[in-house]
Amino acid sequence: MTVLWDENRPAAAKPDENNKVQTKYEGFCEALSELKKREIISVALIESLFQGAFNVYLFAWTPILQHSAIGQINVGFIFINFVFFIIIGTKVFEVSEIIYINHIIIHIVGCDTLKC
Repeated sequence: MTVLWDENRPAAAKPDENNKVQTKYEGFCEALSELKKREIISVALIESLFQGAFNVYLFAWTPILQHSAIGQINVGFIFINFVFFIIIGTKVFEVSEIIYINHIIIHIVGCDTLKC
């Protein structure tokens, strides 16, 4: 795929057939150097820990619920509710973030006009 995909390279760096391997090596080294940044490592670590915990929960919750229940459990209903509340939580966060940012902007503009 990387041999045929030239659209992410600048126009001056488009390789010809002679230096295609050298350009790929340089791009690979540049990508590795970006991975050494602290912000990238932090995001990758947090994301991998979250995904690991989420996957353990996702694959373990069905047997745990079935062994702890007295009657038959509708695991599809539980999973749908789980996803539904994740979506609701995301939307509530987005709205509260917009309200909070607007509140800060109004406060700054209000203090500017009132000479706080």
